[in-house]
Amino acid sequence: MEAATSSGSPLGLILSVLAILIVALVSVAVIWKAKGRGGPSNETNNTGVQVNGESLMNNVQFQNVVVKDIKMGFGSMVVFMIKWVLAAIPAMIILSLIGLAIGAIAGGMFGGFLG
Repeated sequence: MEAATSSGSPLGLILSVLAILIVALVSVAVIWKAKGRGGPSNETNNTGVQVNGESLMNNVQFQNVVVKDIKMGFGSMVVFMIKWVLAAIPAMIILSLIGLAIGAIAGGMFGGFLG
């Protein structure tokens, strides 16, 4: 059995770039939706939780808020950043698995072209 190498064939590089672009686009779409782009802003919301046919959230106003400063001690900031780094580890594992799955699917589909 021969080991697959990336030398000599640009198709492997193209597939890798394609897989990275797909993961990046999906990530951007998820973030875009999570931030609520295009959602209500300074509008009245007449929909809401209904109890016995009566809405509990009539005429709720949405307001945009801009945070200009966060006062946080140095020790608290260090703890926050350590937690942030630890939370990023599972996220990177998940993104790596998604990229691996996309690469495996693309490799299975186009593996015959590599030689």
